[in-house]
Amino acid sequence: MTLLKPARTSGRGTLLVLLSLLFCIGNAFNIDTKTPYVVRGNGGERFGFSVALHKSEELKTLLVGAPTARTLQSEVESGGAVYQCDIPASLETPVATTICNNQVRSFDRTGNKFLDIDEEGNAEIDPITGTYFNYNGRGYQQENKTDQWLGVTLRSGGEFAVACAHKYVQMTWKFSSSGPATYDTPPIGKCSVVSADLSTQVEEFQPCYTKTTGYEHSSCLAGMSLSVSEDSLL
Repeated sequence: MTLLKPARTSGRGTLLVLLSLLFCIGNAFNIDTKTPYVVRGNGGERFGFSVALHKSEELKTLLVGAPTARTLQSEVESGGAVYQCDIPASLETPVATTICNNQVRSFDRTGNKFLDIDEEGNAEIDPITGTYFNYNGRGYQQENKTDQWLGVTLRSGGEFAVACAHKYVQMTWKFSSSGPATYDTPPIGKCSVVSADLSTQVEEFQPCYTKTTGYEHSSCLAGMSLSVSEDSLL
């Protein structure tokens, strides 16, 4: 509130501000303690690290990130997961605590990728280096999803959902004629987009990696933050 008082100085009219009261306006949110809906994970997964309400024409559900969860991916330890948890039709009466263990596997179904080896024992050619390499009887490892933290961030765009793994590693190999190949493991991060019904991976992208230039930023940890604009841009 501001109080103004007219005054006269040297025959001229002026307005003197006598008092200004500033009020801070804030909003408060109450947690429902009478009929809450409590969802729990399996323990040791950082269940609830991220949460998103996913609403589409096909589905209305709660998505919960658990970035250190174990999955069924081959040779991947604690790669992280996103869980799909049912939402009660009504919360007017108390609802029993729910254990949510339905992993949305479409965000990341596969284990670590190795370059394929042909029948003669030669590995597929790397599109970056133009070189092939046979590593321990397999094509050399291209990525590492162990501890990638899938589900560290999570968003719903209505007709799609997105989850990121900021510690995802693309392995960079170095070849030498004088010794064995070595590699670097920069955590570049990645994000995965799935369909509205959560059944299909639509796209997977790594903002810090391109096929023509390799790694733009060695340890950029893409996916630590994530937002979806009104026109569905990430």
